[in-house]
Amino acid sequence: MNQCQTDKTLVARKAHVCQECGRAISKGTEHHLQKGVVDGSWYSWRVHSDCAELYWALNRERGSWWDDYLPLSEYCISEIDHLRGKFPHAVCRQELTRELQEIRWQNRQRD
Repeated sequence: MNQCQTDKTLVARKAHVCQECGRAISKGTEHHLQKGVVDGSWYSWRVHSDCAELYWALNRERGSWWDDYLPLSEYCISEIDHLRGKFPHAVCRQELTRELQEIRWQNRQRD
C-alpha cells in the first residue's frame, strides 16, 4: 500500500541535493518535500520545485499513476525538450547532469 504522509513546499534551512536532477538545492531556496510509505518502506523525495513540476507533467503525459511514475533520468532529453518553455531551469539542470555524467564516463574510459 502506498501512502503519502507529507507533501509540501519548504524553504531550505541548509543545502540539499535534488533527487531528480542531482544538482544543489541551496540554503534559502524553495523546494518540494514528499515523505511517505511505499510497499511498506518509508521514502523521502526532496527536489527543486520546478523539477517536481516537470516530473509530474511528464508522467501525466504518459498517463501514469503516481506509483508508476518514471524518474526524470529515465526520459531522453528529446522527450523533455518540449517543456523547456514552461520549466527552463529544470530542463537545463537535466541537460547539465547528463553532460557531466558523459564527461565522467569518458574520463574513466581514458584512465
